[in-house]
Amino acid sequence: MNKILVIETERKAREQLIQCLEAEEFHAIGCETAQMAMQTAHQWLPHLILCGVNSSNLDGFELLASLRQQTATLPIPFIFLSAQATTEDYRRGMELGADDYLIQFSIAELLRVITVRIDRQAKLKQWYAAQSTVPSDSTIFPTVSARLQVVFDFLEAHYTEEIGLKDIAEAVGYSSTYLTHLVRKQTGQSLHSWLIQRRMKAASALLIETDRSIEEIARSVGYLNVCNFFRQFRQIYGQTPRSWRNQHRGTCDFLVLERDRKKCNV
Repeated sequence: MNKILVIETERKAREQLIQCLEAEEFHAIGCETAQMAMQTAHQWLPHLILCGVNSSNLDGFELLASLRQQTATLPIPFIFLSAQATTEDYRRGMELGADDYLIQFSIAELLRVITVRIDRQAKLKQWYAAQSTVPSDSTIFPTVSARLQVVFDFLEAHYTEEIGLKDIAEAVGYSSTYLTHLVRKQTGQSLHSWLIQRRMKAASALLIETDRSIEEIARSVGYLNVCNFFRQFRQIYGQTPRSWRNQHRGTCDFLVLERDRKKCNV
């Protein structure tokens, strides 16, 4: 049974939410203070957290920030609930890492969002468990915190596909805005930049090690638009893929010949 933590200072609203969730066979527990919610989240480790934004004496934003700083509570989906919200509140919540921000919602909408978030988190855990047993030979990605490692692990596994920021953010359970902020803060570069660098590393190896056409190589590293591949390759390496291949293949061939010559004492 999926566990949901409901954080709401108003007793009536809190109990109504819990009743609705239990009617749908969720196991729900309510908290009325941030301190109680933090303690319960660590001890109970719910599958999802619902938090009222307009609750008095409760700073949901501060609570979310604290939860996102702890390894145990970092991956728990967090949804803000509000009868009304300013653009500033919405933006702040999403930047802090909220998974959703529902305003004037219906119970049907809430249940749908909860189901989607819990299912996505379960699939992410399964994928990450499988990936953790597969060693990666990539050295291009930086050393990052636990909250970002899953992002770069996903990038490593899927960079050959046509993916973008939105796809990556949805897969790892973050908002695009929050993920962009987090990656740039920890690495000094955008997630898009890391994706391009990983693709170019793979492409440069294929240019040297295979006789595949440049168009085939572009598609194999995630580019459906070959023109984009040519443009980004030139931005990074300062020359076209063909020129780069010719230059580095010649160097590699020379080194191989030198190695063989020394072995034979020629």
